Amino acid sequence: MNIFLKDISPELNETKIKQIFTAFGEVVQVEIKSDKPISGRENIRHAYIEMAVKSEGVEAIRNLNGKVVSGRIITAIEALPFSKKARKP
Repeated sequence: MNIFLKDISPELNETKIKQIFTAFGEVVQVEIKSDKPISGRENIRHAYIEMAVKSEGVEAIRNLNGKVVSGRIITAIEALPFSKKARKP
């Protein structure tokens, strides 16, 4: 199962996110992405987490969505699967 975390704290890195989600099950992969700054605002960072078992991912979302982590409220939702190659319409 893939999970999307919206607008994460700059304090969170892949290792910290993996530690948080490992409490719910096996984490396969964590990837952090940054959007380009808009109107002088700092980069907006998002994270994608791949968990081995869907039920564990659902449990992680249920327990973490809306919680404060590193000073920010986490928005956690189910994401589309990771893709190594961009899809064409």
